[in-house]
Amino acid sequence: MKPGVLLIRADASLAIGTGHVMRCLALAQAWQDAGGHAIFAMAEGTPAVEERLRNEGFAVARAEVRVGSAADAKETARLAHKHNASWVVVDGYEFGARYQASLKSWGLKVLFVDDNGNAEHYSAEIVLNQNAHAREAFYPSRDASTRLLLGPRFAMLRREFTAWRGWNRETSASDSGRSEPQRHRGRRGQQSASMSVAGTRCRRPAECAAGRKRAKHAGADG
Repeated sequence: MKPGVLLIRADASLAIGTGHVMRCLALAQAWQDAGGHAIFAMAEGTPAVEERLRNEGFAVARAEVRVGSAADAKETARLAHKHNASWVVVDGYEFGARYQASLKSWGLKVLFVDDNGNAEHYSAEIVLNQNAHAREAFYPSRDASTRLLLGPRFAMLRREFTAWRGWNRETSASDSGRSEPQRHRGRRGQQSASMSVAGTRCRRPAECAAGRKRAKHAGADG
């Protein structure tokens, strides 16, 4: 069974950045991969972000409302019912307890993306906080049915990053006592050491240059 429509309420601007929309893009991509369709409802947006969303096959609905207001919640609910959305995802610091309660009063299932537990109360079906500092103690006031998804294991990764899921950086014993700049210099040195002339490995670029000069003279003499 296909997941249906996912309505995502998030904004992007020069003032707040693009982080809320871009992490929700990961959810939209996963929803799309499962056979569903996602719509982004935005009161604020940038041309670049909206172009990115549309290029990935997502619709963008502009809402002429004050972010986080009662009118905002009403318009989001209207869009959700218009498109028969299975879930509404809300991501933004302007959306608090009243916003969640309003969406719930319209009979909608809500996933609330959070960072710091600043809302007075949480009534969403799911609260997702992917940060390493996320704790259950952030959410002492919540509905009994509200489910918490906390920590980096619930991190939302866009398609371009999923190939790196589970990757661990490997370090050698020789790296452990060196600073990061030193390690970078060491890697550059290894790259220099891989330079060769006529199939012969050179330890330093200067030696390579000398070797090329000798080879040129030898060819002229022959």
